[in-house]
Amino acid sequence: MTKTLPESVESAIAQCGAFLASGERKRALVALQSIPGEFLAHPLVLTATWEYYAQGKDWERALAVADILVAADLDSPQGWMLKTECHANLKQHDLLHESLSAAVSLFPNNAVLVGRLEAVRASLGAAFNIKETINPGLN
Repeated sequence: MTKTLPESVESAIAQCGAFLASGERKRALVALQSIPGEFLAHPLVLTATWEYYAQGKDWERALAVADILVAADLDSPQGWMLKTECHANLKQHDLLHESLSAAVSLFPNNAVLVGRLEAVRASLGAAFNIKETINPGLN
């Protein structure tokens, strides 16, 4: 179970989101930095941090945050969704497939994750078929 957030932290998360929506990343960072350390591992704070890195296209850091979020909130698919988005943006196709497979095994009724996994499998299959057409017999 996660800690209840004080109003000041909820306000900082909301400010971060508003600043990111208006393209003010520096102000969003200031809002994130105002959050006391004891709340940094909270899923809502981690999600806001992920959004900050994702907007800046810093996918390596976003992935690190997503990994923490997966571990911090095992009952939610949110971290898995963010993690797979990072793998997709980093063009880590094998890791994307692996993460989606793991997420779907944990959340088999999540239509978003299932749909993403099906799309990745179709895409990877199409890529293999193209490769096989160009270079028959090569793996």
